[in-house]
Order: sequence, then C-alpha cells, then structure tokens
Amino acid sequence: MKLLTIYDITANRLRNRVARKCKDFGLARVQKSCFAGDLSLNRVEMLKIELENLLQDEEVQDVNEYDAIYILPMCENCFIKKILLGHKKHFPDKSKDRLKVF
Repeated sequence: MKLLTIYDITANRLRNRVARKCKDFGLARVQKSCFAGDLSLNRVEMLKIELENLLQDEEVQDVNEYDAIYILPMCENCFIKKILLGHKKHFPDKSKDRLKVF
C-alpha cells in the first residue's frame, strides 16, 4: 500500500523519534515532516501502533495537545498521478517512469 506519513510535532526529541520510526519502517523522507513509501497492510498497522506508542509514551513529556501524525494511504491510481514541483527529481516509489516533473 502506498502511503504518506505527515506530522506536525513541536518538540524536537519527539519529532526526531517519529522520523526515526518512519525510516525504520523503510519510508523515505520527501520533506522535513513527510515520509512516503510502500508498506503491506500489516506493516501499516504496526507503524500506526508504534507511532501511537510514541505519542503516549510517559517518558516523552513534551507532547503538545496540537501534535499530530497523519498516515494517509493512497491507491495506486492516485499515487501514479502525483505531480512534483521544484528541484527534486524523484519520488520514493517504484513508478519513477510515471513521474511528472515541472
């Protein structure tokens, strides 16, 4: 399943832990607070649980009430229609030949 994981977290320590967890699951950073990749349904559920645990970790006392993590699944057809603007020449997926770069 293609997905984007986007987060808005104020505390550096928690934000870094979320980024590390996304990388551990094989997601690639596409922007500072956005990761993309392809995971099985089981791995998506595992990622969700791991990220929930980070947000609820009592040791991390810097969780803000506005901190949020979005896991956005995308169908293959929607993902293929992505449009990339700017200087980045690739997107972390297996359909690079279908990428539109402006």
